[in-house]
Amino acid sequence: GSMSSKSPWANPKKANAFMKCLIQKISVSPVFPQQEKEDMESIVETMMSAISGVSTSRGSSEATLQAMNMAFASSMAELVIAEDVNNPDSIAEKTEALSQALKQCFRSTMGTVNRQFITEIKHLMTMFAAEAAQEAAAGDNE
Repeated sequence: GSMSSKSPWANPKKANAFMKCLIQKISVSPVFPQQEKEDMESIVETMMSAISGVSTSRGSSEATLQAMNMAFASSMAELVIAEDVNNPDSIAEKTEALSQALKQCFRSTMGTVNRQFITEIKHLMTMFAAEAAQEAAAGDNE
């Protein structure tokens, strides 16, 4: 099957369940500070409104799903980096916790784990984290 059948964004009901699951996992995770848990909820609400907008417009093309992945990874990266831009260990720990949560939520909402999706999200998050670190370093020099 194509990527879209396994994407959590392809079906708004599943997307909703997937994101709710993710909030729940993150809220019980000891590695995320309370502030970040609250941010997570607003990120998820933003994602959900984007998803319902996408699904009503004209179905979910690969490009649309890819754009959702980017948006999701970028918000997750913000969540994971937050106050830890100069603390790679903490970022790594949270990224790992997040990918575990993603796996569990895939299993419970989609019935199967989309490793490709998780790998891609982790890759994108690493990229965003590197950018944030560069910006932070540049900011220190001003």
